[in-house]
Amino acid sequence: MSNLIDTLNTGRQCHAQGDVPKAELLYREVLWADPFNAEAAFLVAVACKDQGKVMEALAHLHKALGIRPRYVEALNARALIKVAKGEVTEALDDLKQALHFKPDYAEAHHNLGVTLAREKRLDEAIAALRQALRFKPDYADACLNLARALEEQGKMDEAIAAYQKALPLRPQDAATHNALGLLLAKRGDTDEAAPAFQQAIKLDPNHAGYRNNLGVALSELGRPGESLEHFEAAVRLNPDHAEAHKSRALTWLHLGDYERGWGEYEWRLKCNDSKPRSFRQPVWGGASLEGKRILLYTEQGIGDTFQFIRYAPLLADRGALVAVECAASLVAILRTCPKIAHVVAHGGPLPEFECQAPLMSLPRLFETTLANVPANIPYLSAEPLLVERWRRELGTVKTFKVGIVWQGNPGNGSDWRRSIPLTSVAPLARIPGVQLYSLQKGKGTEQLADVIGEMPIIDLGGRLDFGSFMVTAAAMCNLDLIVSCDTSCVHLAGALGRPVWAALSYASEWRWLQTREDSPWYPTMRIFRQAKLGDWDGLFERMAEALHQKVAVHMPQAIFADGKDEQKEDTK
Repeated sequence: MSNLIDTLNTGRQCHAQGDVPKAELLYREVLWADPFNAEAAFLVAVACKDQGKVMEALAHLHKALGIRPRYVEALNARALIKVAKGEVTEALDDLKQALHFKPDYAEAHHNLGVTLAREKRLDEAIAALRQALRFKPDYADACLNLARALEEQGKMDEAIAAYQKALPLRPQDAATHNALGLLLAKRGDTDEAAPAFQQAIKLDPNHAGYRNNLGVALSELGRPGESLEHFEAAVRLNPDHAEAHKSRALTWLHLGDYERGWGEYEWRLKCNDSKPRSFRQPVWGGASLEGKRILLYTEQGIGDTFQFIRYAPLLADRGALVAVECAASLVAILRTCPKIAHVVAHGGPLPEFECQAPLMSLPRLFETTLANVPANIPYLSAEPLLVERWRRELGTVKTFKVGIVWQGNPGNGSDWRRSIPLTSVAPLARIPGVQLYSLQKGKGTEQLADVIGEMPIIDLGGRLDFGSFMVTAAAMCNLDLIVSCDTSCVHLAGALGRPVWAALSYASEWRWLQTREDSPWYPTMRIFRQAKLGDWDGLFERMAEALHQKVAVHMPQAIFADGKDEQKEDTK
């Protein structure tokens, strides 16, 4: 018997040193000598699995469990093979049986959690992974998989805590530092995310993805020059890294280098989040369009569509018959864009066309520079009957009417730096002669309840359209000023040619350039930027000063009305 034990131990040593075939022979030697040796059968199975001989591994696990039905390690190993084969129900049964026999078996709890997470049974998965850590607190894999499950469930704070617990267990694991950085960035803690990416690069300096992630973080911190260095490095390390090319393009555009930026921006179509269309008709490359029919299709957000639909009339000026395919909610408003022959909703029947182009490629095709941005506004308009309806209602109000939008799309990854707490807008409400009107729809309107009695705001949002922007556009046409965060409404106001003030983060998006207070895209726009990241209160204090001056010029009687009333009361 001692000889068999020695042989098994020698096999384990060979296995640990990487000589798996020799280990398998030694394990089989023991099993041949002792056919009822469950441990030898289990070790043969492990060796077979490590060499890709899955069916042999499974057969020997069955043998081991036939000899020792409560062999929890064999149950655990068989479960992993079954998961790989897609036999999830049977795998879960094996893991639960192993835990029945050994409730403190951390590895089985972990594998149960991972399997449940794959099945999107996240509550159960998280509970199992927590159990694994209860019995084995230094279980790095359990920490990491718990973090991933919590992240998928949207529990970012708990996920970050799990990653932070895993880091001391795997301090040299660049992927863990990177994963923590991505989650911190997603939560908006970019200043904490950047050091995590820097550590990942320190551990793996040739990883293009880590370089790109750090570059994005630096961009969001308002450091485009530094970010560009990392995008350049990422492209050098991996010339086919589409995300790095796209990031570099956006940085060039942010810095006003349109000559290089638009061409590089074509890499967006190769990124993972891109959904390029496939047509039998060729992409328009700038050739003559005289007598040709061209289809333009939207590919990104609503704001992008409002900004770049301005190129459609330019195609018509070149002799093209222009059709546009867009989201159903935009059909009505885009039909007001001059010289567009057809506007159809996504999924609807398309008109005949000879060539096509994604909307965001048109700046490149028109060789757009800062000097020749097409800014002939307005290029969108509201339905006259709707405009008149709002005029009858709002025109009787003898105040300076300011429409406000403070909340963008919560699903946007950059929403944390775009959207504004409504309470920060308070300085505008304190200006004599100013009446605020909420143009906010959906998410964000719940904040109105928090400022009742403190900020006099007339809520128009409930009367605005949710399936179209036409009613919103008509309301804007009857307001003296629109103040908006970086969302679709700021683009709509600019495209309508309405006076609009954009309230932007310190690290604003590429389209607003770096330091300008005006926009070459929207001549009626004035830009207000945070002095430091997150400082909305300071921005609106400055905006209030500017608004006070504007109202004093346009409605001087309103500015002094309150003071006169006070004087009359004092006289009395």
